[in-house]
Amino acid sequence: MRKVLLTLILLIEVHFGNAQNNEILADSYYKKGEFKKALIIYQNLLKEKPYSYNYIFKVVDTHQQLEQFDREGYLFLPNLFSKEEAAFLKGEAEAIYRQDRQEVWREKSGVARTAFAAHRYNEGFRRLGSHPRLI
Repeated sequence: MRKVLLTLILLIEVHFGNAQNNEILADSYYKKGEFKKALIIYQNLLKEKPYSYNYIFKVVDTHQQLEQFDREGYLFLPNLFSKEEAAFLKGEAEAIYRQDRQEVWREKSGVARTAFAAHRYNEGFRRLGSHPRLI
């Protein structure tokens, strides 16, 4: 009887531990912007716990991210980079906009509108373009 009880406890721990590991993996994919991979895992977790508000929210949220990318061509990932990294890139962008380069397009008023191919002439944007969190 004791062996049966220990076996049952072990199976329960393995099952819940596996679900927790899968959720951690899915969350990691989500944070890296790998939404298709995250969605598959979230959907499987939702099948195991169909009334879990947490999993329902994550499935819906992940679908919305994928739909936004399909519709608009970009994703908004507010926590992908730290405040310090974002501040550094903002400073780099401002420096680029102050330059007189053909890649920097300006409005008639002279205000910079966009800068093309910044990764080719700015070290910060070169590093951003090859950053593991974006690839």
